[in-house]
Amino acid sequence: MQNARGVRVDPGPAQYGQHFRPDIQGLRGIAVLLVVSYHAFGVPQGGFVGVDTFFVISGFLITGILAREVERDGRLSIARFYVRRARRILPAALVVIAVTLAAAFIVWFPARSWSVAADALASSTFVENWHLIGVDTVYLNATEPSSPLQHFWSLAVEEQFYALWPLMMVLGAAPLARRLLGRRAVLVLAVSLTALSMVIAAVETLVSPGTVYFDSVSRAWELGVGALVALAAPVTRRWDPRVVRTVFTVGLVVIVGSAFGTPPDTAFPWPLAILPVSGAAAVMAAGGRAGRVTVLLSNRPLRWLGGISYSLYLWHVPALVIVGSLVRASWGGALAVVVSVVAAMLSERCIERPFRHPSPGREGRRGSGPRLRRATDVSIGVVMVTMLVLLGGGQLRGPEVFRSGSALASALGRQPSAPLPGPVDVLSPADLQAALDTSTIELPTLVRTDELMALARSESLAPALLAGGCRNGLRDADIERPRTCSWGAAESENTAVVVGDSIALSWTPAIRAALGRGWRVEAMGFASCPVGRFESGPATGQPRFAQQCHKAQERMLEYVRTIHPQLVLTSSADGYLGTLRADDGATRDETWERSVHDTLEVLAGAAERTVLLQGTPTVTSPSACATRLTGFRDCGDPASDVHVRKDGVERRAVAALAGAGAAVSYVPTDQWLRNRDGLFPPVIDGTLVRPDGSHLTGTMSARLGEVLAEALRT
Repeated sequence: MQNARGVRVDPGPAQYGQHFRPDIQGLRGIAVLLVVSYHAFGVPQGGFVGVDTFFVISGFLITGILAREVERDGRLSIARFYVRRARRILPAALVVIAVTLAAAFIVWFPARSWSVAADALASSTFVENWHLIGVDTVYLNATEPSSPLQHFWSLAVEEQFYALWPLMMVLGAAPLARRLLGRRAVLVLAVSLTALSMVIAAVETLVSPGTVYFDSVSRAWELGVGALVALAAPVTRRWDPRVVRTVFTVGLVVIVGSAFGTPPDTAFPWPLAILPVSGAAAVMAAGGRAGRVTVLLSNRPLRWLGGISYSLYLWHVPALVIVGSLVRASWGGALAVVVSVVAAMLSERCIERPFRHPSPGREGRRGSGPRLRRATDVSIGVVMVTMLVLLGGGQLRGPEVFRSGSALASALGRQPSAPLPGPVDVLSPADLQAALDTSTIELPTLVRTDELMALARSESLAPALLAGGCRNGLRDADIERPRTCSWGAAESENTAVVVGDSIALSWTPAIRAALGRGWRVEAMGFASCPVGRFESGPATGQPRFAQQCHKAQERMLEYVRTIHPQLVLTSSADGYLGTLRADDGATRDETWERSVHDTLEVLAGAAERTVLLQGTPTVTSPSACATRLTGFRDCGDPASDVHVRKDGVERRAVAALAGAGAAVSYVPTDQWLRNRDGLFPPVIDGTLVRPDGSHLTGTMSARLGEVLAEALRT
């Protein structure tokens, strides 16, 4: 078939436009089922690969639509394409953003609701992925409550691809078409861009693992693979029916298998995303011609689920996060899924359908000349791409208002007020015990709760953890020239050194208060990296983490040896043990105990006395459990199994060293933070204990100075 310019363009497989492929609709159903089940119940463990399946489907269908437009009109109208995308994507997305934002201000306190407002701004402008990178979000190992709009990152990746891909087709494929047939020209371009994106993904996984998950450049190859399948349709349609059935079946098995077999603590998306991507590509390459086995996807339930998949994807995370903060019972996830399905059905019928199909003759003008139309389309495409680049850059390098909810609130004159810090009222052991025995969970008035929740921000952490403090990253420059903290006179007779991860640094206000005058306190810490010397390191999904953490651990030990203090104190978070790779022939607990023993032995040789403080337990962040409707009523968790195990093995390691005559001791701290019912409340004696799930607020840490002093004396 020839277009108006005499260039042969293959119309592609019959799933574009008015043609319908039920297997693709069913594949959408599989993808959204995996994602929703993973987010709601954690099953399957790699259910997040459903997003990768969506990427391939999107690249496949959009490229096919563009190819059909070239075949039909002899040109590609970028303006008309953007209008179609806006009608398809924006109505439902904007409704979800608006409803979620309103619910956030109704349910949550300002510290969290304004953070959602910052996400809403990024989501509505299709740069949520860059916003998440800008605020250092870790998707697969998150420790803080998720934003109800965090899932808009994948929509942002798709729309950034859609902004650039048609423009590149117009600019790149048109010159190539003079020498190559139309589809081949676009195929050359797609192969080149997909390969480049793969290389970038592989490199970025090694050098910037915290960025690669949300990076649209490192994700573009997944949409590119879908585009390649669409462009290769003239070849795949000639496959033997037996080959088609085999390809279809294997592809479906690979998708489902990757969902159940991909560990959540591994590096992603590269290279493991190759599995779901190749599986989805295989299913679509079969072209709906797999015979009876097609029923695995084309059955009515999956087709129905695929029909509401877009709205269900949009609604399920807000439902899970908001309902989860109000209903902390085990059935809260199931209730949220029901709510999201009902909302998706209404959204698909009342919002998506009316906007999906434009009125005839209203998608674009065709009366102007071809050169003017092409110049107009290119201009529109350049403006769109430029806007997205500027907005994305603003999230990474722009003013804090792009990233911070509190900065956004300040810019709008709505900064949540927090009480100014005053003199710290130190708790005596008796006062602390009385406060813990007062009630199961302290229930201040909602007005007081509002004041406390205004403190549930990073600004309320210990000074050592704030910007300019001594919590260092794990980049080479940070390890070679780490920041340190110092308190007390340089000529002090005694020196104490605090080393470890951020949990160790969160104890510095208590340590300073406990030691008092006559002591100089020095500190050095590295984010998520304890002082312990471990052979294998944790499985964090960040390939260089273990290597860099080993360097940081040696740097901390060298720091202690250089100072040779009278006292060295350390502590660590639960998370490291939870993801630790066990040594050969040993369990995680045995590996942790051996490493703690060896490290404390080294520290004992460099200091007169060494103290291991029990790490604070990881519990639900007050931002995740406190609401305007319930206050702190549903907050307070028991210690996790990992925390209890870690306490046991550290006690044994210290006991072994002390029994051998080393000046090493262990200070259990749970007794200062746990109430009579065995729960860790968010508020003790009117003070917010932690702003997040694990670190002490600076005020709470300082108030524990006297009980720590007594423990050190004992």
